[in-house]
Amino acid sequence: MQFGFYPHGVTVTDEIALDYSDAFLQVQVLIDTHEITIEIAQALQTIEDEFREMSLLPELWSQDALFLHDKWDNLRVNAMTILRSLGEEFEHPGQSQDTYIF
Repeated sequence: MQFGFYPHGVTVTDEIALDYSDAFLQVQVLIDTHEITIEIAQALQTIEDEFREMSLLPELWSQDALFLHDKWDNLRVNAMTILRSLGEEFEHPGQSQDTYIF
């Protein structure tokens, strides 16, 4: 889980969605450079769409929801499927190098 990645005091669920959204902006570049297929791009789009739908449901953005709600489980399953399709393995993220100002 990404709790070790983000510093104490941030809303982890929000940060996960924001980080994904930022990375998703590169999908077209990855298609253009033949680093991913259209099928992978569509699977990535599905995750982006799910985050957008989830944004309408405040109850999904708590720490408990991250661990317990089916929507978050589905996102994890979809992400793992994409990683396997790319021939990649899941690696736990290290500590974030981002600077957070509270």
